[in-house]
Amino acid sequence: MACATRSRSPRPPPNPTASGATPLYRVFNSGETVRRDPRSEKAQAEFAMMKELAAEGFTDYAALPLSGGGYRNAITLATRRADGFTETDVRLLKPVFSLFALHVERHSALRISGNALNAYLGLGAATKVLNGSIKRGAGESIHAVIWVSDLRGFTDLSDRLSGSDMLALLNAYFEVMAGAVLSQGGEVLKFIGDGLLAAFPLQDPDQVRAAAGAALAAARTAMAGLDALNRDPPGTLAGTGWQPLRAGIALHEGEVFFGNIGAPERLDFTVIGAAVNEASRVEALQKTLGRDILITEAVARHLDVPLDFLGSHSLRGVAVPLAIYTPAAA
Repeated sequence: MACATRSRSPRPPPNPTASGATPLYRVFNSGETVRRDPRSEKAQAEFAMMKELAAEGFTDYAALPLSGGGYRNAITLATRRADGFTETDVRLLKPVFSLFALHVERHSALRISGNALNAYLGLGAATKVLNGSIKRGAGESIHAVIWVSDLRGFTDLSDRLSGSDMLALLNAYFEVMAGAVLSQGGEVLKFIGDGLLAAFPLQDPDQVRAAAGAALAAARTAMAGLDALNRDPPGTLAGTGWQPLRAGIALHEGEVFFGNIGAPERLDFTVIGAAVNEASRVEALQKTLGRDILITEAVARHLDVPLDFLGSHSLRGVAVPLAIYTPAAA
């Protein structure tokens, strides 16, 4: 006997008996049990897969619903026994399927929860929350390369563009920026208006060179992506008067707290610390320095690429001036 399970959310069928529909289509969309003899010409005409089952020697096939949790799950069975499934087989299997449905429902719920948390919190934070790190103040101090980026001229764009155009523009912009961070193994932690907070955590001090290189590679990828977006915008953004789109990125390194912060009734999983504040202050220098990527000395010393020194700058709330670098002009 062969057995398999699948699950999906229910969707009203346009036609449950549509040509080419599979047994699972019937189960998912109408909740019916499908049982066929694969050797039957009628079954083979109804479902193309029956010919394959018959060719492999199967004599009986069943697809049954496993309900639960608002999602329609299914299990399929097939046997090569000459007389197929008996009524006793079906009777004995029903209570087993009832228990199995609970396991499938739990698995589906965990998978859905994980996907949702990954999308809203990021992989690292989602893993911690799923593992039970949900108390206020729960978290850990980590060493990381911090990324802070900001969209130039956001206020002006918001005044000139309609709400729907601005939303489409922000989605396209964040797809480029966040995609660049994720492609290099970084963690996207927060979208703040037009700003993005991300981190490249270090598991041990020996990884700082790799993290710094990954952060710079992500920054360069992001800038190249914005150039491509300016040259070839998606159809929804063509002709809306937003080009050229520009952004600034600051890279800094330091110790941060990665965990739950907020009120007892509403928590946020984020990073805080002096390194985050300093990175934000460095990013604000974009307006006066006129360079898209600013790198503090803490990160620059771990990079083996040509850099231009932009001087040491006093930052609000930071006791010591920070030396700032940028990738060398081509």
